[in-house]
Amino acid sequence: MFCKFCGKEIPDDSVICPSCCRQVAPLKAQAQSTPAQPRAAISPTPNAMILTGFVCAFLAPIVGLIYCILGLLQAQQYRENGQGLAKAGIVISIIMLILSLVLTIITIVNLSTLTALLNVYQYNQSPGYNPYY
Repeated sequence: MFCKFCGKEIPDDSVICPSCCRQVAPLKAQAQSTPAQPRAAISPTPNAMILTGFVCAFLAPIVGLIYCILGLLQAQQYRENGQGLAKAGIVISIIMLILSLVLTIITIVNLSTLTALLNVYQYNQSPGYNPYY
């Protein structure tokens, strides 16, 4: 048998020409009888909401947490990549929120201590104060 496209000789049972890679005969009946199930395509990159949430997790943890949760839900619904990045963004956002809270409490305690020390210093410097009396 000869290829009707390139004219080269091919085996009689060939479906595709090995020279030009074109289909020269119809596919076998059993291969056509089972239609392929359509599969949902998985995007190769995470969606923009996940990327935005991950970046915001470091800069604005509350915004990053919201974006990462919404991005994770969207990625699960549409079978998108980036679910691990969204989970990492959620963890980082929570850690950053806890650190912010701890630093805020430390700052408030230090400011109240400093205020108390300044009050004591001002009292000790008053004209009527005598430490030896």
